[in-house]
Amino acid sequence: MAVTGEKSKGRAPRRAYVCPDCGVSFMGWNERSGKRCPNGHWRSMYHLDLYAKNGVLPVPRVRVPLGVRRVVGPPKPPALALADLGFERRSEQCALALQLWLMAYDRLLAQLPASTSRLLVAGAFERTADITRQLMP
Repeated sequence: MAVTGEKSKGRAPRRAYVCPDCGVSFMGWNERSGKRCPNGHWRSMYHLDLYAKNGVLPVPRVRVPLGVRRVVGPPKPPALALADLGFERRSEQCALALQLWLMAYDRLLAQLPASTSRLLVAGAFERTADITRQLMP
């Protein structure tokens, strides 16, 4: 500390930095987590360390406006609902879903070998399949 009553600014700089803009080697005090070279160029400590390590600065990101990012392709066809396929009533739609589930369950059991995997599937879904068969007309 100085005897004249001035506040200490911390330790004096010990390392020489190279300004990426003008190539001047300098030692400077920290200014808001960065340093300013004698020619007035301010760089963050990250940029100074990266330039000292690799000799290049990171490429700045360019923000692309939202309208440019969107890729305009052909329009999607409208989604078909079960009502468009002829199943207008909710009970018909539920019956169709149950029939498709039973078909998939029976097909899966037919494909599985008579081993542990078939026993696991049958044990997990057999009761549900029985109840579904009773519900179906």
